[in-house]
Amino acid sequence: MAHHNTIKYSSSYKRLTERINLFPQGAVATDLLFEILKILFSEREAGLVSLLPIKPFNAKLPEYGKLKNMKREVF
Repeated sequence: MAHHNTIKYSSSYKRLTERINLFPQGAVATDLLFEILKILFSEREAGLVSLLPIKPFNAKLPEYGKLKNMKREVF
């Protein structure tokens, strides 16, 4: 398995990748993923983001009756 010996990045990026993998869509820990994370986050930021709690997103939707009576806005 060649992909196991090519990943040589800091533990912050590894922890962030492990956190991303907790989501259903996940992400395979590849060199490309680590390069993308390096563009998006500094090493310190990656470490901080990897510590954020993961909570489900529960948005309350307005009732259908309220939506039906709303006027459509023109953009």
